[in-house]
Amino acid sequence: MMKDFIDFGSQRIDYTIRFSNRKTLGITVNPEMEVVINSPENTTNEVIKKKVKKKAPWILKQQSYFLSFHPRTTKRKYVSGETHLYLGRQYRLKLTPSDKNEVKYKGRFIEVYTSSKEKAETLVLEWYRLRAKSNLTFETLDKISDALGVVISNPSINGKPTVKSKTVGRDMQIVYKCQQKVIESDLNSASVTKKNAFLATTIESMNAYQYTAGQI
Repeated sequence: MMKDFIDFGSQRIDYTIRFSNRKTLGITVNPEMEVVINSPENTTNEVIKKKVKKKAPWILKQQSYFLSFHPRTTKRKYVSGETHLYLGRQYRLKLTPSDKNEVKYKGRFIEVYTSSKEKAETLVLEWYRLRAKSNLTFETLDKISDALGVVISNPSINGKPTVKSKTVGRDMQIVYKCQQKVIESDLNSASVTKKNAFLATTIESMNAYQYTAGQI
């Protein structure tokens, strides 16, 4: 793995190159607006730079797209009154002392019932994972795979995806309308055929919010 950059007009595009046993060169813009070049082994730096320059307008467009989703807030403290996104809407956190450890959302509040304030972050993140699981179903995968003309063999849903495990990742605080884009990108990132395809992904880990990039 190595890093490089190009200048495109007044913009500088930094990127990371990952070499692997693949036949084509692909470009990914991840949710942190980082550019990743997935390249066949022994590809020259000149060829890679040429490809990046050719796709520079697309790269900048993707970075601008993901920038619009980045929170304008400081690091989360998980205290009462703090705002959090859920399905594209803002909710206020409300901590209530309780012997139970659970999270519910009611009206414009995400209510956290806990015996210890220190547990609030863990409880909220776990709640996001469970809600994501209920929103992302195999029915959704079927619809998107049909639209893309691929067959998914033995798909699975996992919270921490890797290419080796052939899984599609759930994003913890994903805006619902972006889920289809996430899965389409995951499918496009895999080496798939219309007759026999496995699901793969290269989504990068993020703090508590993620959106995945398109791939070319």
